[in-house]
Amino acid sequence: MYNYRDIRSESNAGRDSVVFYKQSNPNICLYETSAAGANIGLLGRINDAEGAGKNYSIFVDTANVADIAKPMFLLGLRYTDYDEHGSSVDEHNKFHYTVADYLAVLTDSAKMNKKAYTDYDGYVRLGFVNAKHEGQTVTITNDKNTIDLSKGLTPVSFAFCYVDTNRDAFYIETADPDGNTCWVKTLNEVPVVVYSISQAETFNVKAAESAPTANDNVTVSNVTVETTTGAVVVKNAAGKKVTVSSLLGQVLAETVASSDNVTIPVASNIVIVAIEGSEAVKAIVK
Repeated sequence: MYNYRDIRSESNAGRDSVVFYKQSNPNICLYETSAAGANIGLLGRINDAEGAGKNYSIFVDTANVADIAKPMFLLGLRYTDYDEHGSSVDEHNKFHYTVADYLAVLTDSAKMNKKAYTDYDGYVRLGFVNAKHEGQTVTITNDKNTIDLSKGLTPVSFAFCYVDTNRDAFYIETADPDGNTCWVKTLNEVPVVVYSISQAETFNVKAAESAPTANDNVTVSNVTVETTTGAVVVKNAAGKKVTVSSLLGQVLAETVASSDNVTIPVASNIVIVAIEGSEAVKAIVK
């Protein structure tokens, strides 16, 4: 029976910022990097001696910590907290929600863009997707998909399973969009998810010395996908090729966006929207 670690520091009862490193070598850290064809920052791994000036700090947000035997967290970058501004006195306004680029298992994106979101052997990567965390839900900005954090691990939530009775080093545990448990493993310096704990990599954490912000070489796109009755609405993608497909891969519509606000008629369906140079997203057209 495995036990799970709360990776927050004892002095921080709520949220925290940490640096993840390889248990056998504290100089090898996880960080945000980029890849050709990806419009979001991807999880990477680098030796600190080779990555001078990189920011390894990752924001630890609470996902579901009610079960102290298995606390679960969100991991993110570039977070902003929003308050309810019903009062002119700031301290009277209550915390409402957080928007951040949260780490996620990119299974759905890999189905549409294997080259950008998998490693050389086809293993699915992890990346930082913009989303809103409010209460027990996370809503992905790009496709408005809402994830329930109350029912266990999800593609955006993580738990940290102790390796042994020393109760220090851990495996990073998460789930794919179908609810299957998976773990983080690094292959050829690329963190991916695997489906056997025997393949999982061993990690540890240390306190972060800087804020969890972007590295200079990572560019994040502001392309968004929305739906309306009988159509998909694509914003901020002028001049880019847009392909709308069924879950089975049948192309339902294909066009080049003529402006930064394009409406594409599509029959009621669950569809995959692929935009040139951007992450493919799933959307529900009513």
